Amino acid sequence: MKAIIWGLIVGALLYSGLTRLVTPTPEPARVAAASAPVADTGLREIVTTHFGCVTPELYRDARALLGDEPAFLKFMQRHYSRCERFDKGETVIVTDVGITSGLIKLRKPGSPQGYWTWIQVVN
Repeated sequence: MKAIIWGLIVGALLYSGLTRLVTPTPEPARVAAASAPVADTGLREIVTTHFGCVTPELYRDARALLGDEPAFLKFMQRHYSRCERFDKGETVIVTDVGITSGLIKLRKPGSPQGYWTWIQVVN
């Protein structure tokens, strides 16, 4: 019976993202080299130039237009204050992770505004 209870507790901790309470924090060199998706917040580097928008819905609408350059440019002109470009090599702060959506929320250091973008644009 105790094994079942401990199994449920450990499973709940792993599922809820509280694994830091039961596992050591990886060394910084290993974190930087990891190819797994970002699972926590903090400083990250942009690995491919891309954009983000203030809401996940706005980002998805913009991303759907990527194959149609004139439509994409019109969309960005219309929403220029609600979307932001992130350049390769730029340092950003991850403020939220939408694990199931494949999106993350980033902000530039010194800026309070966050932008949702594709999770694979950061290391």
